[in-house]
Amino acid sequence: MNQQAQMPADSGQRPDGDEPIPVMQEIYDNIWFLFLVSGVIVLVSYIIWSLIDLVNRPTLP
Repeated sequence: MNQQAQMPADSGQRPDGDEPIPVMQEIYDNIWFLFLVSGVIVLVSYIIWSLIDLVNRPTLP
């Protein structure tokens, strides 16, 4: 039996498979990019945290 005939009409998939992969899916599939982004987020958050801490220090008389 034909495999395409069994697929429901509202499945959102094209039977020929020519659908392009979305850009965000390609980005999120790259594990090294996600690792780099997580490192940048941690680095930037610690820099901002240290700057806030420095601004809140009392000055010497």
